Amino acid sequence: MSLRSRVIKLAHAKPDLRPHLLPLLVKQAGGKIPSGAPRQVKEVAKAAIKNAMEAAETEIEETQKYNERNPDESMDMDPARTRKFWKERVYVHLDAERGKYEPEKFGMAAWEIADNYDRGPSLFYYPETDTWTYMRSYGTERAIKGGFREALANAEIMYTG
Repeated sequence: MSLRSRVIKLAHAKPDLRPHLLPLLVKQAGGKIPSGAPRQVKEVAKAAIKNAMEAAETEIEETQKYNERNPDESMDMDPARTRKFWKERVYVHLDAERGKYEPEKFGMAAWEIADNYDRGPSLFYYPETDTWTYMRSYGTERAIKGGFREALANAEIMYTG
């Protein structure tokens, strides 16, 4: 088992350590949208970041309610750190060789909008063929039949379901 896998397992087993462990796993600078990204990618990424921030607010609210109900077992939480953590979960980057094994399927280069810490879900945009795809963790990449509009709808519920 790789060090990355062990850190992920530990973060899953001990949620209170996540703010310290998960930054070690960051692949990309999250929460930022490259200026050179196509308009569609920017819109989908903004929707994913907005949804991540909704998830942050839910986590903050739930922790505050828990602390009110359980004063003897209250959990520490810094709302600013929680918001930063959730915003940085979303990363956007251009993978120039994404389609190298089957370029005829969707194209070669793809923009990826994904989670910095969890394996999936990921949304991909292939500008060459104007195709959006979706992939769950360790799953098969599938074309999104509804294109941009469906990709946008997926991003709007990426973290909150």
